[in-house]
Amino acid sequence: MKILFVNKYSEIAGGVEYYINSLSRIMRKKGHTTGIIHWDKVLRNDNFCDFFHLPQLWDEELSFSVSAKESLDYAVGKFCPDIIYLHNMENGKAIEYFSTKGRTVRYIHGYKTVDPDGKMLLRNPLEVNRYPLGLSCFVRAYTRCSMPRNIFKGIRSYSRAKNALEATKKLNRIIVASEYMKGTLVNNGIKKSKIFVLPYFVDYKDPGVNADPEPGRMLFAGRIAEGKGLDVLLDILRFIKKDYILDVVGTGPMEQSCQRKIFDNSLSGKVIFHGWREHENTAEFYKRAGFIILPSIWPEPFGICGIEAAFFGRPAVAFNVGGIGDWLTDNKTGFLVAPYSKEAMAEKITYLLDNPGKAAEMGGRARGTVLKKYLPAPHIKQLETIFTDNSL
Repeated sequence: MKILFVNKYSEIAGGVEYYINSLSRIMRKKGHTTGIIHWDKVLRNDNFCDFFHLPQLWDEELSFSVSAKESLDYAVGKFCPDIIYLHNMENGKAIEYFSTKGRTVRYIHGYKTVDPDGKMLLRNPLEVNRYPLGLSCFVRAYTRCSMPRNIFKGIRSYSRAKNALEATKKLNRIIVASEYMKGTLVNNGIKKSKIFVLPYFVDYKDPGVNADPEPGRMLFAGRIAEGKGLDVLLDILRFIKKDYILDVVGTGPMEQSCQRKIFDNSLSGKVIFHGWREHENTAEFYKRAGFIILPSIWPEPFGICGIEAAFFGRPAVAFNVGGIGDWLTDNKTGFLVAPYSKEAMAEKITYLLDNPGKAAEMGGRARGTVLKKYLPAPHIKQLETIFTDNSL
């Protein structure tokens, strides 16, 4: 097959880009041809056969100019795809365009198609937004500080989401990573029969052989941004009366404020920021830690760092939000904590610090789950079926 990926970034900027780069590399080894339409400045990536750099497609979220159409006509015509595989893009006009050019599949990784802010959170007080996109959702999101304060920006965000949702409803193949994401799309009017749950996979060169963790070592891995919960975790750590070290691997817009919170909470020497690391270089941190903490307060669509930790035999402690429950079984492969109880989270963290043998036992079960369900082979087998099934 000739598979044309469409995504804002071609370089690895986050979990989505890691997924499409890994998938493209594996697909090429299987004999498929891959290309990518993207918007970032990278002009070459050896994971793809062909590159098409079209920045105007991202700049025009609410429109679709003649120049954008001409550029797309050239890219699609030159590549001649059997499958168009859409990822992080929210331009409804562009989604409609691709759907007229051949078999189009969209993997929805987040919530920007159904939520103006993309976080699915209502604030003051904090609560997951479970309302379908519509006028009442817009008013509720604005009054609950869950979208831009500038009303014109807010209207633009709402219009972008509405356009993308209506265009997506017309597609016959939509992929999500978790049952939670599927339920969210169904709640927003997308037919259940069109939605396929296809979780991410773990793709490390390292065989993942268990290594003994360092005593008292914990890990936060991910983007340091609103909703990911590192700021919440730094408050939780005040309740931990044990010796520990928390490694923080990642970066993001809240990094400086979280570093200030270390001093405010008297956590100096207990929390170490390591910045962003290449994917292969994160293996050492998973091996060093006894367990990983996912303090996300937004409803994680999946939480890929959890299955990466499990690949190395490490359990997770997480708030029970979004799709995390798809791969984390409470009291078996880690702990699911009622959102947003800081005391309960602190209790589970303390338990695993006190009981490294129990953490290792949970981690062993977690690794077994990953080896059975979250490796590339079953993912690609199901994906090829979605791509080629003419009955859909």
